[in-house]
Amino acid sequence: MRKLLGLAIMLTCLSAIFYASNTSAQAGLPPGACNGFTASAQAANGANDVARAQALKRNTILYQNCTRAKQLIDSTRPPPPSREELAWASANSCEAVTTFISNFPRSRHATEAAARKTRICTPPPNCTEYERQARAAAARHNAAALNALRAQTRNYQACTAARNAITAGLAASANKAKQKEAPPPQIPPPEPIQMPAPEPVDDTAQTTPEPPVAVETVAVVAEPPTVVIEPTTPSIEPPPVFEIPAPTPPIAPIWLFRPIGTTSDGGTLYYANDFEKAAPILQAECGQQNWGSCALLAAIYGDGLGVAVDFDRAFSLSRMSCDNEIMLGCVFLGQRYLQSGGTDENNARAAELFKRGCDAGEPDGCNALAEAHRTGTGVERNSEMANTLYARAAQGFRVYCNANRTSYCGLLGVLYLQGFGVEKDETLARALFRQGCDGKDQPSCFMLGTPRQGS
Repeated sequence: MRKLLGLAIMLTCLSAIFYASNTSAQAGLPPGACNGFTASAQAANGANDVARAQALKRNTILYQNCTRAKQLIDSTRPPPPSREELAWASANSCEAVTTFISNFPRSRHATEAAARKTRICTPPPNCTEYERQARAAAARHNAAALNALRAQTRNYQACTAARNAITAGLAASANKAKQKEAPPPQIPPPEPIQMPAPEPVDDTAQTTPEPPVAVETVAVVAEPPTVVIEPTTPSIEPPPVFEIPAPTPPIAPIWLFRPIGTTSDGGTLYYANDFEKAAPILQAECGQQNWGSCALLAAIYGDGLGVAVDFDRAFSLSRMSCDNEIMLGCVFLGQRYLQSGGTDENNARAAELFKRGCDAGEPDGCNALAEAHRTGTGVERNSEMANTLYARAAQGFRVYCNANRTSYCGLLGVLYLQGFGVEKDETLARALFRQGCDGKDQPSCFMLGTPRQGS
């Protein structure tokens, strides 16, 4: 019986070897070629290594002719998400992120979790009190107090009116300090007055005094003349009357938009529309935790600007920059939510992110939120609110366009072409498109109907 069982096993092994060799021979492969390929496929399958399995699959000849290896490669699946990754994916509330930090203190998401906890669990800033303190310190020209308020980074970034008051107060304090340090003006001494020398007297000349002459004095009494003074009334011209025109309400607060400030090397290339050169530099800067560069890199991958479109990477970069208080990153994250599907939940989340960016002074956020109110995407349809938000966006676009960020010239041209938030002016719109196209902004060239400049 044992001899029969051993003989059966031997025959099975010989048939498997013969089948593999026969398969290799049929494909014109050397004998035993499938053996090593099958072993590699089995190792990738056992480790749930999808990347390795896909790399084996690219060997088309072996993949198509080694049946067992093909089955192993096709059945390779990624490992199920760990308990840690599942907890991180749902850590979107204060309680959830606190529990995550407690359960997984050494997680690779520890740094991001701490930043998210600070953002979510910290109560919103009291901008009213913060602005009151800023204005009081500015009125006293108290530079130390203004610098202390500016050091409160979260309040400083979130409260636009207070931030403007602090900036203006510091500038006024600096000017006042310069005036105190300036030396008093030097008053030149008065020039001495030259007195003329007295003329010499000739003592040798002898003069004989003449005798006095008697004069008869006659007293004459005259009547005083009568002078009549007529009262006169001075003529006073009435003051001129100036007509003061009725004030027109501004379309948006003057200091709503975010100050431009400086950009990184990658940001300079990005706003010059040289995306191919900007991408690797922004990648390096983002790796050094320059979160603004991460936001611009998200726009490059999300819109396919000089690189292949990568929605997953764009979403991750947008979220990373938004979590680190880069409001432009929050706007881009809202755009990614709109791209991920038109569900009510995604649309509402996008509108919330657009509002967050607009409130912080990002004109892109105001423009996107205005479009949401105009179309009723994620928020209630409200034409009046949309027009107000378009006007705010136009203010920021105009400032950025004047700062040679030519893509904003094209965006401002669209508002003038459609009459959204501004008075409709097709001639001005075309001039703005021309300015944007000359700066290598492709959408502006498209609006002009001309090829992209410099391409």
